[in-house]
Amino acid sequence: MQEWIINQLQTNFPNEQINSENIDHYLSQLCQHSLQMVTFLARFSRHFNCAPRIMEFIKAPTLHTLESAVEVVK
Repeated sequence: MQEWIINQLQTNFPNEQINSENIDHYLSQLCQHSLQMVTFLARFSRHFNCAPRIMEFIKAPTLHTLESAVEVVK
């Protein structure tokens, strides 16, 4: 999952070096671009068959929030 998220973030921030150490920083930055954030969450939902609610993600734009959404569905 983490690799998929990093790849998706890399499309939004092409000039940045995104990795597991700074993934939460870029997820937080994604919230500053509402259209990109909604698009990311829609792709996440299609890929993993679930996604956190938008307001939930805005309150806590972290890898943990995304992982929790997937675990709830399992």
